[in-house]
Amino acid sequence: MPFIPHSEADVRAMLAAIGVTQIEDLFDEIPPALKAQALQHVPTGMPEMH
Repeated sequence: MPFIPHSEADVRAMLAAIGVTQIEDLFDEIPPALKAQALQHVPTGMPEMH
């Protein structure tokens, strides 16, 4: 099944429906000290085909 991303209009409509203007607004309540700046200790992805 192919991946079909949401259009910008779809994303704006979904965000408006929950009362935010951008995706980052969903994480505003998380204190900056608790937000990871990078994924640590996560190995790089493996290809689907070897």
